[in-house]
Amino acid sequence: MPIHQTSVPHHMTHTCCYIPAHVHFAFEGDAVVFMNLLTDQYSLLLGKDARAFRSMICDSGAGGVRTIGVPEHDPANPDTPEYALLRELQANYLVVYGQEGALAPTSVRLPRPEETLLSPDDFERPECRLIDILQFMKSCVLTAGRLAFFSVEHTLMNIPHRRETIGAGRRISLSEARRLVGIYNYLRPFFPKACVCLFDSLALLDFLAHHGCLPYLVFAVTLEPWEAHCWLQYGAVSFNEDAERARTFLPILTV
Repeated sequence: MPIHQTSVPHHMTHTCCYIPAHVHFAFEGDAVVFMNLLTDQYSLLLGKDARAFRSMICDSGAGGVRTIGVPEHDPANPDTPEYALLRELQANYLVVYGQEGALAPTSVRLPRPEETLLSPDDFERPECRLIDILQFMKSCVLTAGRLAFFSVEHTLMNIPHRRETIGAGRRISLSEARRLVGIYNYLRPFFPKACVCLFDSLALLDFLAHHGCLPYLVFAVTLEPWEAHCWLQYGAVSFNEDAERARTFLPILTV
């Protein structure tokens, strides 16, 4: 997640406001896009509001706490643009008063995807064992249940821990990953759920993880036209999205 940090000008002061762990954001030109895992919503600031937000972000400091700085409060002028923006951010749970829970979440930096793991021309019927079919069904059922009964934030929290269990530095075999993604793609029509990028990325991630293969999950957006999307990626290889299309998106979070 590209967080642009700036030094606080001499006329600015730290407030007791912080960007909470459930909020991720990225800048593109004169815009800032927020991804709120608590409410599972995206929001957008444009123009002067985006520039004001950029200027309010303070140095993370020790522990990665993301702090908001605003001009010193003037009782004679309580409705400055900065304070109006701050109240709007607080109302949308994008900024909180307390520092607790405001530690910056870990987000991995990946290169823009240059290669697609499986192109449409690569499709062929894979060899599916019974264990593959059972694991596919288990991954789909579990993912559907998690999305139905838990927040996206809760669902994503388990991914870093699972990666540590498998081995954070473990190298992924792309040939094995290609085989597994081929099996998932072949079996997917047999699971009665519409194809949605979040469900399929999480279900595929779970399926791959059971074979010791755990790529990264990338959340990204495009502004014109507006679209929120996610896919799996390892290095510069996109697992379940065309690399050329994926490059048109602005990444916000990678877990």
